[in-house]
Amino acid sequence: MGRSVWKAKRASASKKRGGGDDEEEVIGEEVAYSLKSLQGTWCDTLGSLYEVVVGKDDAVEVQTTRKTGQTISTRGLVRWDTKTDWIVWGRSGPRSQYWLSKLYREALLWERPGSAS
Repeated sequence: MGRSVWKAKRASASKKRGGGDDEEEVIGEEVAYSLKSLQGTWCDTLGSLYEVVVGKDDAVEVQTTRKTGQTISTRGLVRWDTKTDWIVWGRSGPRSQYWLSKLYREALLWERPGSAS
């Protein structure tokens, strides 16, 4: 299963669950499973930075800054999938879409079946 872990840029302390790797790390308390809970600045395990803004219409805009300094702005890439009731990231289709499986105040986990971890 493919995974992508994002941590809040402001994260300072962590708790480990079961002594696992980054995917098992849980930081802070669980929050409401909603698009609004994604708002803020996050970083992934590869060093990219994500500034997430959720509009009044629940449209999600993400500004990604790669380690190289390259920036990418996207709108609608992260959204609520009404068919599955999951928050999803990526273009339509199961092979290019991750779902938000865990959401905490200081970390979140995106997962996709059928790809290497």
